[in-house]
Amino acid sequence: MKSTTAVVIVSFLFAAILPAQEKASPAGGASYLVVKITDHKKEDSYKVMTRQEYYNLGAEIAEEGRCWDKALSATEKEWKSNPDTSKKIFPRNLLCPKRITISHQFEDANKAAEKVQDIEKRRSDQAALDKQREDAKKNPGTVKGPDGTIMVMMTQKPASVTKAEKAKQSQEDQRNALQKKAVELFEVNLAKAVSQAGTAPAKR
Repeated sequence: MKSTTAVVIVSFLFAAILPAQEKASPAGGASYLVVKITDHKKEDSYKVMTRQEYYNLGAEIAEEGRCWDKALSATEKEWKSNPDTSKKIFPRNLLCPKRITISHQFEDANKAAEKVQDIEKRRSDQAALDKQREDAKKNPGTVKGPDGTIMVMMTQKPASVTKAEKAKQSQEDQRNALQKKAVELFEVNLAKAVSQAGTAPAKR
């Protein structure tokens, strides 16, 4: 309930902040925003938006917030009634209301796009480095190359260790598949709830 309230409050902040930001922009200058978007799985992405697109997305997020509890309730009901998932705990803690944050502002669309590419490259490089370090931890036969890069030296592992690793990986794959299914089901119900709210007659 707290998360829903927070999302709605943010939508009101958009209405107050954006006009002020427009006034602060140079006269006649188009403003392009690099926006950080945190999705329902708590994963981040970056996108170039105009101020109006940013405002529109904020309004959509606020509407999702108003329909959040209804969609969550419907999803958990479906989850429990499905024989494939009825014995599994629904991972509601995995779900997070969508959030958006202005990361950078530019007057030139190309510069904004270049910034997004730069951010994505740094994130990709960091992910590759993290994986390399994780692989090095799993395999004791590691050395550093002349350029400082960690080199993994392949060593023969005992059959029991290999079997345990495969079993652990299989469990992780199953968990990831289950979580993906939960998010997809929730997003379908959320979209349905938002659509129904948009077609419902206004209360007087």
